[in-house]
Amino acid sequence: MSYGALPEQLRSVAGPATGPLRGQCATALQHLYGWLQVAVPQQPQLATAIPPLVQAVQLYRAGLDDACAAQLQWVIAQLHQTRVLRPTLPPL
Repeated sequence: MSYGALPEQLRSVAGPATGPLRGQCATALQHLYGWLQVAVPQQPQLATAIPPLVQAVQLYRAGLDDACAAQLQWVIAQLHQTRVLRPTLPPL
């Protein structure tokens, strides 16, 4: 995989978002996909966030919303730490 290409499973989150947590997960997954599309070409090391994000998509698709939200919180915390060290990255 090149650093500029993100896995297809991050492109769209299938299924209707029912319930507030599920909707938050869907929104966060879609937002992070877009953010990584912009940020990874600038900072290729950010591609390390892709596998945990793919896991979050799998958890979402399995209907494990609590686990998906926990995974997303971890990914977002890691990306926030990276942004502190690299303030030129786009806002999260």
